[in-house]
Amino acid sequence: MTALTDLFRDVGGALDANRAVVADAYGPAAGLDLARALHEEVDDHGARILKRYCEHRRLDALVAAAVAAASPDKNHPATPGPPADPRAVEEYLEEVLVLYQRCEEYNQYLLAAMADAVAPDPLGPTREHAFRSGDFNVTVRELVSHYINLVCCRGVWGTMGRAAWSNRRRHPPLFRRNSMPSKTCAPRSTSTTGRPARP
Repeated sequence: MTALTDLFRDVGGALDANRAVVADAYGPAAGLDLARALHEEVDDHGARILKRYCEHRRLDALVAAAVAAASPDKNHPATPGPPADPRAVEEYLEEVLVLYQRCEEYNQYLLAAMADAVAPDPLGPTREHAFRSGDFNVTVRELVSHYINLVCCRGVWGTMGRAAWSNRRRHPPLFRRNSMPSKTCAPRSTSTTGRPARP
């Protein structure tokens, strides 16, 4: 989590430090190219960090075990090995929620910077779709799907899920309010591949 947070802050700091210089030299619209270029680092390194986290926590195997436990039949054979420790699963759920919060905070920051660069024209759904279709955001959606599968298969909103959801709000914001771009983007609509619905 620290590596991902540092990456986001490095990208945000580089954008803040160079946006005005780029706009003065090449015009305000050049800020869009700057934001895209910096986001390429997150598409590369951020996606790899999230994938390594999933591998380290063995989330694929954990989800498979949860599916097998929730639907014990011939189509979902039991996973070899001891069952997962519920306390460990609770910890993973909280970690995934915090990671998602960080990732979406970064997304909103970059989208707001991109919107500033093209103002007064709107950023538009095409640019946002392209932004959210990169490796980084695809990996974020995969991470969220692991979370949803664990919660749904275990049926534990009353214990693990609710505890993780409340704990996610205890972490300080990634970007200081005075470092955010002047414009803010509307929150992304909730979908099955987006933010898990609050219980």
